[in-house]
Amino acid sequence: MFYKLAGRCLEDIVKNGKSLKTVVQNSRHGNKREIYALLSQTCKYYDIIQTIINNTTPLAKSSKYKNSPFIITLIIHDLIIATVNNKTIRIKSPFIEFVEKFKTHLRGELSKVIVKRRCKSVEELVSNKPRLPQYVRINTLLTDRDSVTKHLKSKYKYREIKYNISNYDEFKGNISQLNKLEFLRDFHFPENLLVFPSGSDFHKVDIFNSGSIILQSKCSYLPGSVLNPPPGSVVLDACAAPGNKTTHLAALIGPNGRLIACERDKQRYTTLVAMVTRAGADRIVTPINCDFMSINTENEPFCSVEYILVDPSCSGTGIVSRTEFESTSRQPFNKDERIEKLSVIQIRLLSAALRFPKVKRVVYSTCSIDPRENESVVLKVLENSEFCGSFKLAHVLPDWELRGDKDYSISDNCIRTIPVHTLTDGFFVAMFERLSTSNISNNINENGFDNQSEITQSDVKTNCYSNSRIISVKNRPIGRRKLAKLKIKYGRNYKSYA
Repeated sequence: MFYKLAGRCLEDIVKNGKSLKTVVQNSRHGNKREIYALLSQTCKYYDIIQTIINNTTPLAKSSKYKNSPFIITLIIHDLIIATVNNKTIRIKSPFIEFVEKFKTHLRGELSKVIVKRRCKSVEELVSNKPRLPQYVRINTLLTDRDSVTKHLKSKYKYREIKYNISNYDEFKGNISQLNKLEFLRDFHFPENLLVFPSGSDFHKVDIFNSGSIILQSKCSYLPGSVLNPPPGSVVLDACAAPGNKTTHLAALIGPNGRLIACERDKQRYTTLVAMVTRAGADRIVTPINCDFMSINTENEPFCSVEYILVDPSCSGTGIVSRTEFESTSRQPFNKDERIEKLSVIQIRLLSAALRFPKVKRVVYSTCSIDPRENESVVLKVLENSEFCGSFKLAHVLPDWELRGDKDYSISDNCIRTIPVHTLTDGFFVAMFERLSTSNISNNINENGFDNQSEITQSDVKTNCYSNSRIISVKNRPIGRRKLAKLKIKYGRNYKSYA
């Protein structure tokens, strides 16, 4: 049962591009720590496992492998890779007897790979891959930095490493030398971001389980920091699940702010709600299970939204844990074709965000390192005649060294992260800023709402879509998706075409 559940999780990661954290959170296995450990290690060695499987022809051509490739991959990790690393297989499974028939052949192929790559051990095969530190965000909705650091030192015997806060090289050097019970404050965001050694486990730490600290990569921390909505703002997260960026934004705007978190996928929406509740942000955040592009921006509370984060689905080429098996998992899906399709959706989402009548800033971010999903998307939207006179691309985080792709004229206004330099996953962030906000009022509007009004779930559900769920265009009834496409094509005045 364990391997079957883990196999479904691995399939979600490899075939559907989901993150390791997301699939583990959604798994039904009771011991999430154990399943996380197996999946993370299997992903780490995924390309090596696939190589030795392909070179073991009888196994690769067997019907059992073709029917259950992900379960077999996990078993090979435990039976061949883990035992080489002096670890024993965790449980018994019917699949183990099948794999054991090929054990000698598989180990022989593994030895060939080690020799061919001029390595001395299995660990050395993956030692050239970056080992990123574990970042922890302090959830200021429930606690503060001093309380967290004091608690970690007194109860768990952690030691904070001090360094010259103006010396980035010293910061990076300290990270590489961190021991198990050591941490330091982040160089760029020292107030609320702590850095721990790679592989740190917090599942038994009480302040993690209570939501006072949240595991969040540094690159994921960037979008909220760039958007930087002031306390009391009305904010919208267009693609919110699993909720790390959402709860970060909630902490920035505080108890007097209001945040609408949209998520189209039902299962991911459930994860979002759980995350918001655990972080103590449920009085600030209103999660809604809907398509962001179907929102009627003329209705409250959407017409009062001032700040929007658009972090859409992307290829995930910047995430280290995914790139470890990228070459194998993406080949059948035509990577170039997939990126082109994704970029079309990304342009639509970003354009939809800029059409909100009172929006002041819109941050666009991806965990991709491909310019077609980043600078190209931003430039196409910026050059659109609908927006070019209303928005500019702001120069964000001027002290951040890594900027956008130099092949694009907008590169200096964008920021990037790469694992080797910034010690976090590959990421891209850009921010659109309205040129004039003179026509945007913070006072009570004509519908009787103001920015401090309580936004309830019923308000959102009532006003999320147009007054009629089916609207006639040229005497033909259409649904919400077609309506969204028309809105993208013709702008907010699409009704004039009916």
